[in-house]
Order: sequence, then C-alpha cells, then structure tokens
Amino acid sequence: MLKPFITSVNSAGEEWLSAPAQEFVYIKTNTKLTQPELEKIQLLEFQRAITPELAHLNFSTYTAHTPPKPDFKIMRGDVKVGLDLVTFAYKDRRRIQAQFSEVKQMFVDEFLKGRIRQYQWFEFTLTFSGDALRYPKKIKPAILEIIHVLDAIDINYGLLNSINYQLWDDTKELPPVIYAPKLPYPILVKITDKSKSVELIISGYQQYPSNRFMLQYGFDVTHQHHESFKLNEIKAIFDQRISDHDKEEYDELLIVAGGPDQNGIGNLDEPEAARSFINWDGKIETPKHLKRVVLFNWPHKTIHILHEAS
Repeated sequence: MLKPFITSVNSAGEEWLSAPAQEFVYIKTNTKLTQPELEKIQLLEFQRAITPELAHLNFSTYTAHTPPKPDFKIMRGDVKVGLDLVTFAYKDRRRIQAQFSEVKQMFVDEFLKGRIRQYQWFEFTLTFSGDALRYPKKIKPAILEIIHVLDAIDINYGLLNSINYQLWDDTKELPPVIYAPKLPYPILVKITDKSKSVELIISGYQQYPSNRFMLQYGFDVTHQHHESFKLNEIKAIFDQRISDHDKEEYDELLIVAGGPDQNGIGNLDEPEAARSFINWDGKIETPKHLKRVVLFNWPHKTIHILHEAS
C-alpha cells in the first residue's frame, strides 16, 4: 500500500511536501546497469510516453555520446538536436536507498547461510535512527543482532493460522510463537538492537507471497523513512540541475523524475515531489543557452515543458 504525500503550509506561509520514502523495482537486472545503459532506457521510456499533443518532441533516431558532448544526438526530421539527460533526485534519499539495498542484501546473505528460513510469507519493516543514517557503520552490527533474534524465534504455523489476535505487551520477552488473526494483520512484534540504531517490526503475515522477493526467500523487507521538504527547496533542485547543464553545446535538457537507478530501483517520493512542484508553481529560472527543458515523470508517464525558447 502506498503511503500518502501531504502538502501543507506552515505559519510563515511556506509550502511543504511531507514524503515517505517508498522504493520499488522498475527493472529486473542481475548486474548493475552502466550509466549509458540507464540513460538509453530512460530516453526510450520518455519517447514511449510522448502523446499526440506533444508530437513535436518525438524523434526518429538517436546516437549516444560521451561528455563533454550532450548524452544524445537525436533527429527530428532533418534537424539534429543535442539532448542531455539528468535525473531529479535528492542525494540524501538516494544515499539512504543505497544503504537499505545493502541491508536487504544482508538478509539474503544470512538466508543463504541457512538462517531465518522459518519465515513463510512474512513482512519485516525496518526503521533506522537518525544517528544510524548519519553513521552507517552502526547499521551492519545492528542488523546482524536483529537477525540473530529473528533466527531464534520458533513459529507454530498451526497456532498462527487458528488462534485469535493477541496483542503482546512490549515489556514482555519476545514470544516463542507469533500470534496473528486469520486475516493478514499480525501482531506488531518489535525487535531493537542494543544500541537502538535499528528497529524491526514483523509487520505482516499473509497466505501467499506478494512479490518475487518474498516468493524466493519467504519474507520481504521494507523500510520507513520520512522527511519534509519546502517546495521552494524542490524548485532550487530543479534550478541547480538546469544551471549545471545550461551550456552552448546543449540544445535541450530532459529531466527524469522517479526513474530507476543503476540497480533498477526507483523511489516514489521523487516523482511525487516533482508533481507537487508542477502543481505548486512549475516555474524555473530561464536558462541562457538551452532551447527547451522537459520534465518526464516516469511513474505517472507525464511530460511537462518547463522552458521553450520562442
């Protein structure tokens, strides 16, 4: 279930976007995509999203280039256009997402060693302390400590599927049996490492796997991270990205919001932030050299022209 994105106004009249980090897999890949491979995927996805109303943005062929040239030379009729491609992203969000990908891999590694094999169609939700996010070296020992506790839990599936819901007091020791109702709303059993860097909640139990990861390993791991941003800060990110690529040799700039990274993973808060900016104001600082700036919102398959020279 997707969590809500909330726009609010504070006492100073500043508009904020409250956005929970929500990642999902765009591209199934066994190896990390190269930057040119990723840019080609993004360009072609943009082309597929072009509607008849925006037919003048379409192109017939493209050729990839390397810096300092623009990423692509595209052909529109007989006109060759230098198009550069960038992503709209929060660096901290991408860093946190990369950290979580490493954490998820730790669960896989321990599973492959024969641990936590007793979990069949369970969901684990992780929450990281601000201290752990600032000092990621604390995360690995905390996760290993939590996995050690998870591995020691003996699950009685007969009881799990038959008894009534029972809410355990947080002050009690971790129960040897996880109780849940017949519907997939289990007790929120919490496990926290000694340093209180990471908290894991056994947040779900269901009769069937809900995704490929759960089908393969028996469980799924998600994380909670929530921040708020001023909408004028989001505008500043757009302006900075455009300024960095406002060069004489570039004709057009394509900004991709919410697209996958080189691991094929996307983040829903980025396209929602971009959409909120469009709904809020949608105006950028006018570039000096770029003839056109286009925003492509990957999940929503929408295209917005932010700047077009007359």
